[in-house]
Amino acid sequence: MMPWKARWLPALLLVAVASAASLLPGVFLLEREALADGEVWRLWTGHFVHHTAAHFVFDVGVAVFLFLLVRRPLAWLVLPPFVSGVVLAARPDLASYAGLSGMLHGLTVLAGVAVFRAGRGFERFAASALLVGVCAKAVYEATAGVSVFSGGFDMGAETIFVAHLAGVIGGLVMVGADLFRSGRSRRGGVRTPGAPAQPRPTSRRAGLPRRPRHAARRRCA
Repeated sequence: MMPWKARWLPALLLVAVASAASLLPGVFLLEREALADGEVWRLWTGHFVHHTAAHFVFDVGVAVFLFLLVRRPLAWLVLPPFVSGVVLAARPDLASYAGLSGMLHGLTVLAGVAVFRAGRGFERFAASALLVGVCAKAVYEATAGVSVFSGGFDMGAETIFVAHLAGVIGGLVMVGADLFRSGRSRRGGVRTPGAPAQPRPTSRRAGLPRRPRHAARRRCA
């Protein structure tokens, strides 16, 4: 069993980072003008800023749950700038963006796929329902402009529904990349990390034993 610290310390670190970012939004908020000035870290840190206590509790609470369920550190590197880029491109009128909701939709996709792969029977059915539900939710919110779950919470700012759709797309892209890599590994095109290296051939012609020296001399004579 994984030690307590190994399971909870990263999640507590996530809470601490979100708390610090929310207390210092001027440094961490994703702002279009600041990004144009070269402050590229905001593509990542802007997602940890929250405008109200309800916004913080709703986002960070779900993020901790998904963080414990889906151990994909790469997702926390790839999804934030992807969601930020889509939001800024789709909403040129938007001066700033904050919140983890886009990330949460991408992590939910990864969680559903992980449960589907590892589970059986009802677990696979529940994972499939989760994947269909989060995709349908993101598409509906982006097209209708209406929040499905967080409408009663005071987020302190406009809810950017295109971020939810961007998170889902980012999660699906990561799943597709995983399937592509695993497919290449099964075909032998790429050696998976940790797999034993193939033994080197004993001759210039792979797989053939080296000829004795005296046989070579007889051929040359």
